Amino acid sequence: MLDNQKSLPPVIRVFLSSTFADMDKERSYFNEVLVPKLSRMCSERGVSFFSVDLRWGITEEEQIDGKVLPICLSEIDKCRPYFIGILGNRYGSILETVPDKISDMIPWLKGKEGHSITELEMLYAVLEHNDDETVANSAFYFRSDDLTEKLYGHIRQEDPQALENLQRLKKCIEEDNDTPCSRYNSIEEFGSYVMRDILNWVAEHFPESEDI
Repeated sequence: MLDNQKSLPPVIRVFLSSTFADMDKERSYFNEVLVPKLSRMCSERGVSFFSVDLRWGITEEEQIDGKVLPICLSEIDKCRPYFIGILGNRYGSILETVPDKISDMIPWLKGKEGHSITELEMLYAVLEHNDDETVANSAFYFRSDDLTEKLYGHIRQEDPQALENLQRLKKCIEEDNDTPCSRYNSIEEFGSYVMRDILNWVAEHFPESEDI
């Protein structure tokens, strides 16, 4: 068993976190343009590259049963320490309650009612689990308001409290000086930042001179 495990190629699995409604173009660009490039470049170093985008990974039944967040957090754990967070103009769906059976399973969620699922992903992955390895392999990206209007029209946060929460979250990320945070004004610029950061992670963990 151990010999078989040693023969498996190294793997980088990156969790992609954002709201869904106003990040469809970024997520599509990431999966359709960046992932093939990254997969090819990682393969040249003997590394398998995968991204986790849960737009398609959660069933309606799981949503009804309240399993969305446990699934998200489980996938984040499987991807550690690699994490990408993207924020635009929406705070995201709010976790109204935490059922006892969920908080018993994930004690970290106790008292987290009122946060958006997107913020909870970012807190769980990086901001409240600030170990050195995670910090070194995580990155955040903020879309400009001008690009929001260009890509999506006037998608704005209608709830003043949600907008306040979004600004608080962005400030928290910006003040976390150890984690890269880039602002982008075009999808191509977003892609260049993501490629830069992920390739830096790959180079750090799997230098070309290393016999993998």
